[in-house]
Amino acid sequence: MHFPREGQSFTLQWDANRTNLGADVASDQVRADWLMAHSVGRNTLLLWTSAGTTLDGAFKADDLPELFTLGGFFNLSGLAPESLIGPHYAIARAIYFRKISRGGEGFFEFPAYLGMSFEVGNTWEHRGDVSFASARKDASVFVAFDTFLGPVYLGTGYDQSGTAAYYLFLGRTF
Repeated sequence: MHFPREGQSFTLQWDANRTNLGADVASDQVRADWLMAHSVGRNTLLLWTSAGTTLDGAFKADDLPELFTLGGFFNLSGLAPESLIGPHYAIARAIYFRKISRGGEGFFEFPAYLGMSFEVGNTWEHRGDVSFASARKDASVFVAFDTFLGPVYLGTGYDQSGTAAYYLFLGRTF
């Protein structure tokens, strides 16, 4: 089963690149990711938040080995993948899905889900610019199948600016 129904997951990651260990530029980045799932019957609500910051003071975008990106399915779904880039990011998501079929014994009989998401987030050049007012608001609707190859999503996302994106996605997103 590839769709979480109960429980929590928390990840904290620190990336320390050092020139004396082979990196082109020394940098420190911290990321956190928290997901909580709760189900009642066939209905599931996921609350999922992620954030990251570059700890180095002054930098040039070309100097950093890796910047954070947002855009794509469940990462501001109305935008193209990796269309926002910056040294600091935050995103919060509320994802609801309902199991609409139980699946069966046959080879092509998969459990199916119908769902939607609401996402608030952005990337920022300066840590002091991070605020809810400057965050983008996106949403998506999707149908998903829990197949033997992994989850398959067919969905569309909408951004507050009126742009839309369409997805056919095979693989784990949570």
